[in-house]
Amino acid sequence: MKIGIIVDKFPSVSETFILNKVEGLCKRGHQVTVFRNSRHNDIKLEKQLLSNNVSNLVLVDMNMPASFIQATRKILLNPSVAVSAFRTSTISIKKNILTAIRDKYFAAHHCDIYHFEFSGLATTYMPLFKSLQGKIVVSCRGSAEKVKAITQPGRKEELQQLFSKVNYIHCVSEDMATTIQEYGAPANKIFVNRPAIISNFFTPAIKVNDTSVINIVSIGRLTFQKGFLVGLLAFKEVIKQNKNVHWTIAGDGPLLEEIKFYIHDLQLTDNVTLAGSVAKQQVLNLLQQADIFFLPSVYEGIANVVLEAMAMQLPVVSSNCSGMHEVITNDVNGMLADNYNSTEMANQLLMLINNKSKRIEIGLAARKRIEEAFDLERQLDIFEQQYTLMLTPATA
Repeated sequence: MKIGIIVDKFPSVSETFILNKVEGLCKRGHQVTVFRNSRHNDIKLEKQLLSNNVSNLVLVDMNMPASFIQATRKILLNPSVAVSAFRTSTISIKKNILTAIRDKYFAAHHCDIYHFEFSGLATTYMPLFKSLQGKIVVSCRGSAEKVKAITQPGRKEELQQLFSKVNYIHCVSEDMATTIQEYGAPANKIFVNRPAIISNFFTPAIKVNDTSVINIVSIGRLTFQKGFLVGLLAFKEVIKQNKNVHWTIAGDGPLLEEIKFYIHDLQLTDNVTLAGSVAKQQVLNLLQQADIFFLPSVYEGIANVVLEAMAMQLPVVSSNCSGMHEVITNDVNGMLADNYNSTEMANQLLMLINNKSKRIEIGLAARKRIEEAFDLERQLDIFEQQYTLMLTPATA
């Protein structure tokens, strides 16, 4: 099968789920072409990917040449691109040139399946859909559907148009499937394939030193989505009752200054560390050192980092947002608190902090849950089955 994966940046540390999918499909013998708008600045990660004997992987850069002069030179050397670029006046010349160039890239790398990994990205490619010969799939993961459809004028209408044009829609959770149907996505186009991880990579840590300080860890971008203000309010309540607790937040983002202020204003400086952006190995190290993982998010598709923490046999305290209840059963393999309910989050954290046997019990159940339902091989099986079904002619 020839599978095209369309992304913004690749490979990206923050999107290892796409990297894992690409590598997994290649190892299963499929010809995979990654169409990327730009190379990620992690050159080491790209070299590592290409050195893994992945001979059936092609990387195609879909970005505009470095300068408009280079773009002009490309046009002069390719008259068909020039004709395509200037044939309509409804969009800017620069955007039209880029569309024409991308059209050429697609034509040069034919695929049976074109899978756009984010719906927001897919909307920018809609003018090219009519020239794609393969089946078109789009993934719905969270932000574009949960937030931007509400906050950005015209985004809901764009999604409605997108859903009418694509052949199939991949949702990361049942909750996401319900959400997009409210925007007009046909139910017969939707299939659910939940996120997955390489569970053998995130193996439980063997803790040698049993210190008196309980380490809580969160990993995620510093954006309103991750709910860190709610988390800090919960943690303030925890510290009032137990000061032998430390919370490490790993990640960077636009709310860094705001979160620093809240930490200072809530007098949590001695108990909260902002670790900044971390690489994959550092994520593993943080999880190995942790006793509890904390996700106070206001929305998620399904948080991959929670799957990683659960695979590490860590008890998770999570907000019951979006699709998280599809992963965690409360008080069985994790803890779920009502969205925005900092008091409930604090109580759940304190229960785990004060009860080591409960932490161990939930951690063991969490690891079992990941092995049974969220391993990468299961996810690849479903994608293969769905792609094959898409290419199978309908019978009368």
